[in-house]
Amino acid sequence: MMKPCLEVVSYRLKQDVSAETFMRYVNILQEALSGRTGFIKREVFFNAESGVWVEIAEWESHEAAKQCEAKIMQEPFMAEAMGLIDEATIQMHFVKQVI
Repeated sequence: MMKPCLEVVSYRLKQDVSAETFMRYVNILQEALSGRTGFIKREVFFNAESGVWVEIAEWESHEAAKQCEAKIMQEPFMAEAMGLIDEATIQMHFVKQVI
């Protein structure tokens, strides 16, 4: 049995962007991912004290995650969402389950 791959992304929003404004895009992306090949689930966390957002998406494989990412990033809403994120703070990791 193949073990899943997690996509772990952390970032902060640009200084003038509220969490409430950004949540619109969090929800749009959640809907866009549903039903995509290889997608299992996604959880989003926010630390109001530090302003750090963490997204954890579970995929059947790293390849499925990368294929979906290529398609999703072409969606107009993603350009809008990425415009709200402080790009210098983005950290992205793909990790495979080992146990």
